[in-house]
Amino acid sequence: QKHLIFVYGTLKHGKGNNYLLQGSKFIQKDTICGKMFDLGHFPCVTDGHDKIYGEIWQVSDVTLKRLDRLEGVPHLYFRHQTLTNHGTPTKPWVYKMTQENLALRYHAKHIPSGNW
Repeated sequence: QKHLIFVYGTLKHGKGNNYLLQGSKFIQKDTICGKMFDLGHFPCVTDGHDKIYGEIWQVSDVTLKRLDRLEGVPHLYFRHQTLTNHGTPTKPWVYKMTQENLALRYHAKHIPSGNW
């Protein structure tokens, strides 16, 4: 089965974990609504109203499970289907961090531009 996923950090083109999307299909650049924070080596997104910039990819079941492991689902991040601002036929998955987990990361800095 194929899944759409919205990536906004280390999985984007040119970033350190993009290799995990090898064999997946890049669909388009897009944006979602949220609030982005810099955690040092990677960002996170929580609920909010900022524009978050990222990419839509079509991935397989195997790749989705690999990404879940990378993102620490369900302990660090959770996977949630979301609407994009440019629209896709299906709502893509996005990895978000809970407010509780974010509160534990005292060094998190808000990124108002929504682009990490």
